[in-house]
Amino acid sequence: MSQGRQLKPLYGFFVALACSGYTANVFAGLAPPAPAEEQYSDSCLEGDAYFTGETGPIFNGGYGDYIDNGYGNGDFQVFQVNGGYDSAFMTSDGPVSPDELNADGLCSQFNSGSAIIGEEITRLMMTEYFHRMGQALQNRIRGGFFGGGGVAARGQSDMAGRAAGDGMADWGGWSPWVSYGRTSADNELSSTRYDATQDNVLFGIDYTYSDRLIFGISGGYENNDVTTAFNLGEMEVEGLTVAPYAAYLLTDNVSVDVAFGYSDLSIDQFRTEPGGAIVRGDTDASRWFVMSNLNANHQYRNWLFSGTAGVIYSEEDQDGFTETGGISSQTVASRNIEYGQLTFGGEIAYVEKAVEPYASLHYQYAFEDGDSTRLNPNQARRTDDDDEFRLATGLRFFANNGVSGVIEYNTILGRDHYDSHGINLIGRYQF
Repeated sequence: MSQGRQLKPLYGFFVALACSGYTANVFAGLAPPAPAEEQYSDSCLEGDAYFTGETGPIFNGGYGDYIDNGYGNGDFQVFQVNGGYDSAFMTSDGPVSPDELNADGLCSQFNSGSAIIGEEITRLMMTEYFHRMGQALQNRIRGGFFGGGGVAARGQSDMAGRAAGDGMADWGGWSPWVSYGRTSADNELSSTRYDATQDNVLFGIDYTYSDRLIFGISGGYENNDVTTAFNLGEMEVEGLTVAPYAAYLLTDNVSVDVAFGYSDLSIDQFRTEPGGAIVRGDTDASRWFVMSNLNANHQYRNWLFSGTAGVIYSEEDQDGFTETGGISSQTVASRNIEYGQLTFGGEIAYVEKAVEPYASLHYQYAFEDGDSTRLNPNQARRTDDDDEFRLATGLRFFANNGVSGVIEYNTILGRDHYDSHGINLIGRYQF
Protein backbone atom coordinates (compact mmCIF):
# COMPACT_ATOMS: atom_id res chain seq x y z
CA MET A 1 0.00 0.00 0.00
CA SER A 2 1.35 3.41 -0.92
CA GLN A 3 1.89 6.20 1.59
CA GLY A 4 -0.75 8.36 -0.21
CA ARG A 5 -3.40 5.70 0.10
CA GLN A 6 -2.54 5.35 3.80
CA LEU A 7 -3.11 9.12 4.36
CA LYS A 8 -6.54 9.30 2.60
CA PRO A 9 -8.58 8.00 5.58
CA LEU A 10 -6.81 10.48 7.85
CA TYR A 11 -7.39 13.30 5.32
CA GLY A 12 -11.06 12.42 5.08
CA PHE A 13 -11.33 12.44 8.85
CA PHE A 14 -9.93 15.98 9.12
CA VAL A 15 -12.14 17.24 6.24
CA ALA A 16 -15.21 15.82 7.93
CA LEU A 17 -14.16 17.34 11.23
CA ALA A 18 -13.66 20.77 9.63
CA CYS A 19 -17.01 20.66 7.83
CA SER A 20 -18.84 19.58 10.94
CA GLY A 21 -17.17 22.41 12.85
CA TYR A 22 -18.19 24.96 10.20
CA THR A 23 -21.74 23.63 10.16
CA ALA A 24 -21.92 23.82 13.93
CA ASN A 25 -20.67 27.39 13.86
CA VAL A 26 -23.26 28.36 11.23
CA PHE A 27 -26.22 26.85 13.03
CA ALA A 28 -25.00 28.11 16.39
CA GLY A 29 -25.90 31.56 15.11
CA LEU A 30 -29.45 30.43 14.35
CA ALA A 31 -30.97 30.61 17.82
CA PRO A 32 -34.41 29.06 18.26
CA PRO A 33 -36.93 31.60 16.97
CA ALA A 34 -38.84 33.60 19.52
CA PRO A 35 -42.60 34.05 19.14
CA ALA A 36 -43.43 36.13 16.06
CA GLU A 37 -44.95 38.98 18.04
CA GLU A 38 -41.61 39.37 19.85
CA GLN A 39 -39.41 38.77 16.82
CA TYR A 40 -41.24 41.25 14.65
CA SER A 41 -42.43 43.93 17.04
CA ASP A 42 -40.68 46.40 14.72
CA SER A 43 -42.43 45.28 11.55
CA CYS A 44 -45.78 46.10 10.03
CA LEU A 45 -46.67 42.38 10.18
CA GLU A 46 -46.62 42.25 13.96
CA GLY A 47 -48.66 39.29 15.16
CA ASP A 48 -49.23 37.96 11.62
CA ALA A 49 -45.82 36.43 10.80
CA TYR A 50 -44.53 33.05 12.04
CA PHE A 51 -41.38 30.96 11.61
CA THR A 52 -41.49 28.34 8.84
CA GLY A 53 -38.27 26.55 9.72
CA GLU A 54 -36.79 27.23 6.27
CA THR A 55 -33.38 28.80 5.80
CA GLY A 56 -33.20 31.76 3.50
CA PRO A 57 -30.46 33.61 1.59
CA ILE A 58 -27.49 35.30 3.15
CA PHE A 59 -28.24 38.81 4.44
CA ASN A 60 -25.69 41.01 6.16
CA GLY A 61 -23.27 38.09 6.29
CA GLY A 62 -25.67 35.69 8.02
CA TYR A 63 -28.36 33.18 7.17
CA GLY A 64 -31.95 34.30 7.25
CA ASP A 65 -34.80 32.20 8.62
CA TYR A 66 -37.91 32.61 6.49
CA ILE A 67 -41.04 33.89 8.18
CA ASP A 68 -44.37 33.18 6.51
CA ASN A 69 -46.34 36.38 6.00
CA GLY A 70 -49.29 34.75 4.29
CA TYR A 71 -48.75 36.34 0.89
CA GLY A 72 -47.08 33.42 -0.87
CA ASN A 73 -46.10 35.45 -3.93
CA GLY A 74 -42.49 36.16 -3.03
CA ASP A 75 -43.14 39.85 -2.45
CA PHE A 76 -42.45 41.31 0.97
CA GLN A 77 -41.21 37.96 2.25
CA VAL A 78 -40.10 38.49 5.84
CA PHE A 79 -37.04 36.73 7.22
CA GLN A 80 -34.98 36.93 10.36
CA VAL A 81 -31.23 37.54 10.33
CA ASN A 82 -28.87 35.35 12.36
CA GLY A 83 -31.68 34.11 14.57
CA GLY A 84 -31.74 37.44 16.38
CA TYR A 85 -34.29 40.21 16.65
CA ASP A 86 -33.35 42.04 13.44
CA SER A 87 -35.86 41.45 10.69
CA ALA A 88 -35.91 42.38 7.02
CA PHE A 89 -38.27 42.30 4.05
CA MET A 90 -37.62 40.58 0.73
CA THR A 91 -38.98 42.62 -2.15
CA SER A 92 -38.68 42.14 -5.88
CA ASP A 93 -35.62 44.43 -5.69
CA GLY A 94 -33.95 42.39 -2.96
CA PRO A 95 -33.93 42.57 0.84
CA VAL A 96 -34.43 45.89 2.61
CA SER A 97 -34.60 46.77 6.30
CA PRO A 98 -37.76 47.95 8.11
CA ASP A 99 -36.17 51.40 8.37
CA GLU A 100 -35.85 51.58 4.60
CA LEU A 101 -39.40 50.39 4.14
CA ASN A 102 -40.63 52.99 6.59
CA ALA A 103 -38.69 55.73 4.82
CA ASP A 104 -40.37 54.76 1.56
CA GLY A 105 -43.78 54.46 3.17
CA LEU A 106 -44.15 50.86 1.92
CA CYS A 107 -44.73 49.34 5.32
CA SER A 108 -47.86 51.48 5.66
CA GLN A 109 -49.49 49.55 2.84
CA PHE A 110 -50.43 46.90 5.38
CA ASN A 111 -52.43 49.39 7.51
CA SER A 112 -55.78 51.12 7.03
CA GLY A 113 -55.86 54.89 6.73
CA SER A 114 -57.88 55.44 9.90
CA ALA A 115 -55.39 53.36 11.89
CA ILE A 116 -52.45 55.52 10.81
CA ILE A 117 -53.79 59.09 10.61
CA GLY A 118 -57.03 58.96 12.64
CA GLU A 119 -55.68 61.48 15.13
CA GLU A 120 -54.59 63.82 12.34
CA ILE A 121 -58.03 63.95 10.71
CA THR A 122 -59.74 64.44 14.08
CA ARG A 123 -57.38 67.31 14.82
CA LEU A 124 -58.12 68.93 11.46
CA MET A 125 -61.88 68.66 11.95
CA MET A 126 -61.97 69.94 15.52
CA THR A 127 -59.54 72.80 14.95
CA GLU A 128 -61.58 74.12 12.03
CA TYR A 129 -64.89 73.70 13.86
CA PHE A 130 -63.53 75.50 16.91
CA HIS A 131 -62.28 78.43 14.86
CA ARG A 132 -65.44 78.90 12.83
CA MET A 133 -67.89 78.60 15.72
CA GLY A 134 -65.92 81.28 17.55
CA GLN A 135 -65.98 83.42 14.41
CA ALA A 136 -69.75 83.14 14.09
CA LEU A 137 -70.28 84.20 17.71
CA GLN A 138 -67.83 87.09 17.50
CA ASN A 139 -69.52 88.33 14.35
CA ARG A 140 -72.78 88.42 16.33
CA ILE A 141 -71.21 90.34 19.20
CA ARG A 142 -69.44 92.88 17.00
CA GLY A 143 -72.43 93.42 14.79
CA GLY A 144 -74.72 93.99 17.74
CA PHE A 145 -72.64 95.61 20.41
CA PHE A 146 -70.58 97.83 18.12
CA GLY A 147 -73.34 99.64 16.32
CA GLY A 148 -76.28 97.26 16.16
CA GLY A 149 -75.22 95.80 12.83
CA GLY A 150 -75.90 99.02 10.98
CA VAL A 151 -73.69 101.36 8.99
CA ALA A 152 -74.55 104.51 10.92
CA ALA A 153 -72.47 103.80 14.01
CA ARG A 154 -69.64 101.90 12.29
CA GLY A 155 -66.32 103.69 12.16
CA GLN A 156 -67.36 106.58 14.40
CA SER A 157 -64.85 107.68 17.00
CA ASP A 158 -67.47 107.60 19.75
CA MET A 159 -68.48 104.01 18.96
CA ALA A 160 -66.75 102.70 22.09
CA GLY A 161 -68.36 105.40 24.22
CA ARG A 162 -71.77 103.82 24.51
CA ALA A 163 -73.36 104.01 27.92
CA ALA A 164 -72.32 101.22 30.24
CA GLY A 165 -75.03 98.60 30.47
CA ASP A 166 -76.29 99.13 26.95
CA GLY A 167 -74.87 95.70 26.29
CA MET A 168 -76.68 93.82 23.57
CA ALA A 169 -80.01 95.60 23.91
CA ASP A 170 -80.07 96.59 20.25
CA TRP A 171 -79.16 93.13 18.92
CA GLY A 172 -82.80 92.42 18.29
CA GLY A 173 -84.27 88.97 19.02
CA TRP A 174 -83.60 86.08 16.66
CA SER A 175 -80.56 85.85 14.41
CA PRO A 176 -79.99 82.93 11.98
CA TRP A 177 -76.58 82.35 10.39
CA VAL A 178 -74.80 79.99 8.00
CA SER A 179 -71.11 79.30 7.40
CA TYR A 180 -69.14 77.39 4.77
CA GLY A 181 -65.49 76.44 5.02
CA ARG A 182 -63.09 74.58 2.74
CA THR A 183 -59.65 73.50 3.91
CA SER A 184 -56.87 71.75 2.02
CA ALA A 185 -54.16 70.03 4.06
CA ASP A 186 -51.24 67.81 3.16
CA ASN A 187 -48.67 65.86 5.15
CA GLU A 188 -45.31 65.07 3.54
CA LEU A 189 -43.85 62.58 6.05
CA SER A 190 -43.19 59.62 3.75
CA SER A 191 -44.62 56.87 5.96
CA THR A 192 -47.87 58.82 6.58
CA ARG A 193 -48.14 60.96 3.44
CA TYR A 194 -51.67 62.18 2.66
CA ASP A 195 -53.66 64.99 1.04
CA ALA A 196 -56.96 66.03 2.60
CA THR A 197 -59.78 68.31 1.51
CA GLN A 198 -62.40 69.23 4.08
CA ASP A 199 -65.77 70.81 3.30
CA ASN A 200 -67.79 71.95 6.29
CA VAL A 201 -71.20 73.62 6.44
CA LEU A 202 -72.40 75.08 9.74
CA PHE A 203 -75.72 76.75 10.45
CA GLY A 204 -77.45 78.02 13.55
CA ILE A 205 -79.88 80.40 15.14
CA ASP A 206 -79.61 82.28 18.42
CA TYR A 207 -81.82 84.51 20.52
CA THR A 208 -81.14 87.51 22.79
CA TYR A 209 -82.44 86.67 26.27
CA SER A 210 -81.20 89.87 27.87
CA ASP A 211 -78.89 92.75 27.14
CA ARG A 212 -75.99 90.47 28.10
CA LEU A 213 -76.94 86.89 27.20
CA ILE A 214 -77.70 84.94 24.05
CA PHE A 215 -78.39 81.25 23.60
CA GLY A 216 -78.52 79.27 20.36
CA ILE A 217 -78.22 75.93 18.66
CA SER A 218 -76.12 74.96 15.66
CA GLY A 219 -75.83 72.03 13.29
CA GLY A 220 -73.28 71.04 10.75
CA TYR A 221 -72.22 68.67 7.98
CA GLU A 222 -68.60 67.77 7.32
CA ASN A 223 -66.94 65.82 4.53
CA ASN A 224 -63.25 64.92 4.50
CA ASP A 225 -61.76 63.42 1.33
CA VAL A 226 -58.30 62.06 2.09
CA THR A 227 -55.87 60.54 -0.40
CA THR A 228 -53.69 58.26 1.74
CA ALA A 229 -50.57 57.99 -0.39
CA PHE A 230 -48.77 55.90 2.25
CA ASN A 231 -51.03 52.90 1.54
CA LEU A 232 -52.10 53.80 -2.01
CA GLY A 233 -55.64 54.35 -0.82
CA GLU A 234 -58.36 56.81 0.06
CA MET A 235 -60.45 57.63 3.11
CA GLU A 236 -63.70 59.57 3.34
CA VAL A 237 -64.97 60.81 6.69
CA GLU A 238 -68.37 62.45 6.77
CA GLY A 239 -70.94 63.17 9.44
CA LEU A 240 -73.46 65.42 11.13
CA THR A 241 -73.00 67.58 14.23
CA VAL A 242 -75.41 69.24 16.64
CA ALA A 243 -74.16 71.76 19.21
CA PRO A 244 -76.04 74.14 21.53
CA TYR A 245 -74.08 77.27 22.51
CA ALA A 246 -74.27 80.42 24.60
CA ALA A 247 -72.45 83.76 24.83
CA TYR A 248 -72.40 86.20 27.74
CA LEU A 249 -71.10 89.78 27.86
CA LEU A 250 -69.15 90.08 31.13
CA THR A 251 -68.39 93.77 30.59
CA ASP A 252 -68.88 96.17 27.72
CA ASN A 253 -65.69 94.83 26.13
CA VAL A 254 -65.25 91.27 27.46
CA SER A 255 -67.34 88.23 26.53
CA VAL A 256 -67.27 84.49 27.09
CA ASP A 257 -68.82 81.78 24.91
CA VAL A 258 -69.24 78.03 25.30
CA ALA A 259 -70.56 75.20 23.13
CA PHE A 260 -71.22 71.48 23.64
CA GLY A 261 -71.54 69.15 20.68
CA TYR A 262 -72.04 65.63 19.38
CA SER A 263 -71.04 64.27 15.95
CA ASP A 264 -72.04 61.04 14.24
CA LEU A 265 -69.46 59.96 11.64
CA SER A 266 -68.93 57.30 8.98
CA ILE A 267 -65.50 56.30 7.65
CA ASP A 268 -65.15 54.61 4.24
CA GLN A 269 -61.65 53.64 3.16
CA PHE A 270 -59.52 51.38 1.03
CA ARG A 271 -55.83 50.59 0.55
CA THR A 272 -53.86 48.86 -2.19
CA GLU A 273 -51.69 45.81 -1.50
CA PRO A 274 -48.17 45.59 -2.97
CA GLY A 275 -49.57 43.13 -5.52
CA GLY A 276 -52.30 45.58 -6.60
CA ALA A 277 -55.35 44.09 -4.85
CA ILE A 278 -57.80 46.47 -3.15
CA VAL A 279 -58.51 46.01 0.57
CA ARG A 280 -61.57 47.83 1.98
CA GLY A 281 -62.53 48.68 5.53
CA ASP A 282 -65.47 50.79 6.67
CA THR A 283 -66.49 51.82 10.18
CA ASP A 284 -68.48 54.34 12.21
CA ALA A 285 -67.48 56.79 14.91
CA SER A 286 -69.07 59.14 17.44
CA ARG A 287 -67.53 62.26 18.93
CA TRP A 288 -68.32 64.46 21.94
CA PHE A 289 -66.71 67.85 22.41
CA VAL A 290 -66.78 71.00 24.52
CA MET A 291 -65.27 74.37 23.60
CA SER A 292 -65.04 77.81 25.20
CA ASN A 293 -63.50 81.22 24.44
CA LEU A 294 -62.76 84.30 26.50
CA ASN A 295 -62.73 87.38 24.26
CA ALA A 296 -61.72 91.00 24.84
CA ASN A 297 -62.17 93.98 22.50
CA HIS A 298 -60.74 97.49 22.65
CA GLN A 299 -61.25 100.31 20.19
CA TYR A 300 -58.98 103.27 19.57
CA ARG A 301 -60.43 105.63 16.98
CA ASN A 302 -61.05 103.46 13.91
CA TRP A 303 -58.80 100.63 15.11
CA LEU A 304 -60.25 97.61 16.89
CA PHE A 305 -57.93 95.32 18.89
CA SER A 306 -59.09 91.90 20.06
CA GLY A 307 -57.63 89.09 22.13
CA THR A 308 -58.82 85.50 22.57
CA ALA A 309 -57.99 82.62 24.91
CA GLY A 310 -59.79 79.37 24.16
CA VAL A 311 -59.90 75.64 24.85
CA ILE A 312 -61.45 72.66 23.13
CA TYR A 313 -61.57 69.02 24.20
CA SER A 314 -63.05 66.07 22.32
CA GLU A 315 -63.31 62.29 22.59
CA GLU A 316 -63.98 60.17 19.53
CA ASP A 317 -64.89 56.47 19.63
CA GLN A 318 -64.23 54.52 16.42
CA ASP A 319 -65.83 51.10 16.06
CA GLY A 320 -63.71 48.08 15.25
CA PHE A 321 -63.98 46.56 11.77
CA THR A 322 -62.72 43.77 9.55
CA GLU A 323 -61.21 44.55 6.17
CA THR A 324 -62.34 42.71 3.05
CA GLY A 325 -60.62 41.87 -0.21
CA GLY A 326 -57.03 41.06 -1.06
CA ILE A 327 -54.94 38.61 0.94
CA SER A 328 -53.75 40.91 3.73
CA SER A 329 -57.12 41.93 5.22
CA GLN A 330 -56.98 42.49 8.96
CA THR A 331 -59.34 42.89 11.89
CA VAL A 332 -58.85 46.35 13.39
CA ALA A 333 -59.81 46.88 17.02
CA SER A 334 -62.00 49.75 18.20
CA ARG A 335 -60.15 52.82 19.41
CA ASN A 336 -60.62 56.01 21.37
CA ILE A 337 -59.12 59.28 20.11
CA GLU A 338 -58.77 62.19 22.51
CA TYR A 339 -57.91 65.68 21.36
CA GLY A 340 -57.42 68.83 23.40
CA GLN A 341 -56.20 72.24 22.28
CA LEU A 342 -55.42 75.60 23.88
CA THR A 343 -55.56 78.77 21.77
CA PHE A 344 -54.12 82.21 22.47
CA GLY A 345 -53.99 85.08 20.02
CA GLY A 346 -55.03 88.47 18.84
CA GLU A 347 -56.52 90.41 15.97
CA ILE A 348 -56.27 93.92 14.61
CA ALA A 349 -59.04 95.43 12.48
CA TYR A 350 -59.73 98.79 10.87
CA VAL A 351 -63.34 99.92 11.15
CA GLU A 352 -64.60 101.99 8.23
CA LYS A 353 -68.40 102.23 8.38
CA ALA A 354 -69.78 99.13 6.67
CA VAL A 355 -66.50 97.25 6.22
CA GLU A 356 -63.87 95.91 8.60
CA PRO A 357 -60.67 94.43 7.15
CA TYR A 358 -58.67 92.45 9.71
CA ALA A 359 -55.68 90.20 10.31
CA SER A 360 -55.12 87.75 13.16
CA LEU A 361 -52.47 85.44 14.55
CA HIS A 362 -53.19 82.66 17.06
CA TYR A 363 -50.94 80.15 18.78
CA GLN A 364 -52.53 76.69 19.08
CA TYR A 365 -51.16 74.03 21.43
CA ALA A 366 -52.39 70.42 21.43
CA PHE A 367 -52.19 69.36 25.08
CA GLU A 368 -53.89 66.04 24.24
CA ASP A 369 -53.20 64.49 20.86
CA GLY A 370 -52.85 60.74 21.34
CA ASP A 371 -50.27 58.62 19.50
CA SER A 372 -50.54 57.79 15.83
CA THR A 373 -49.73 54.17 15.03
CA ARG A 374 -45.96 53.65 14.81
CA LEU A 375 -44.75 51.38 12.04
CA ASN A 376 -41.44 50.76 13.78
CA PRO A 377 -39.49 52.22 16.72
CA ASN A 378 -37.55 54.59 14.46
CA GLN A 379 -40.63 56.42 13.19
CA ALA A 380 -41.49 59.80 14.65
CA ARG A 381 -44.07 59.55 17.44
CA ARG A 382 -46.55 61.64 15.52
CA THR A 383 -46.86 63.04 12.05
CA ASP A 384 -46.94 66.60 13.35
CA ASP A 385 -45.98 68.90 16.22
CA ASP A 386 -47.92 69.73 19.35
CA ASP A 387 -48.04 73.42 18.52
CA GLU A 388 -48.79 75.55 15.49
CA PHE A 389 -49.78 79.07 14.44
CA ARG A 390 -52.92 80.09 12.58
CA LEU A 391 -52.52 83.18 10.42
CA ALA A 392 -55.70 84.68 8.98
CA THR A 393 -56.82 87.74 7.07
CA GLY A 394 -60.26 88.74 5.96
CA LEU A 395 -63.07 91.26 5.68
CA ARG A 396 -66.29 91.75 7.66
CA PHE A 397 -69.19 93.85 6.46
CA PHE A 398 -72.31 95.16 8.24
CA ALA A 399 -75.41 96.55 6.54
CA ASN A 400 -78.30 98.68 7.85
CA ASN A 401 -80.83 95.94 7.08
CA GLY A 402 -79.28 93.56 9.66
CA VAL A 403 -77.24 91.56 7.17
CA SER A 404 -73.59 90.92 8.01
CA GLY A 405 -70.90 88.64 6.68
CA VAL A 406 -67.30 87.48 6.82
CA ILE A 407 -64.86 86.23 4.20
CA GLU A 408 -61.51 84.91 5.40
CA TYR A 409 -58.36 83.14 4.24
CA ASN A 410 -56.26 81.24 6.79
CA THR A 411 -53.18 79.03 6.89
CA ILE A 412 -51.35 76.89 9.47
CA LEU A 413 -47.67 77.59 10.13
CA GLY A 414 -44.94 75.96 12.19
CA ARG A 415 -45.67 72.23 11.82
CA ASP A 416 -43.20 69.72 10.41
CA HIS A 417 -44.17 68.08 7.11
CA TYR A 418 -47.59 69.79 7.17
CA ASP A 419 -49.33 72.57 5.22
CA SER A 420 -52.90 73.81 5.44
CA HIS A 421 -54.86 76.51 3.60
CA GLY A 422 -58.51 77.38 4.02
CA ILE A 423 -61.28 79.83 3.22
CA ASN A 424 -64.28 80.59 5.44
CA LEU A 425 -67.55 82.38 4.61
CA ILE A 426 -70.18 83.49 7.14
CA GLY A 427 -73.54 85.13 6.56
CA ARG A 428 -75.87 86.35 9.33
CA TYR A 429 -79.20 88.16 9.56
CA GLN A 430 -80.43 89.95 12.68
CA PHE A 431 -84.15 90.56 13.07
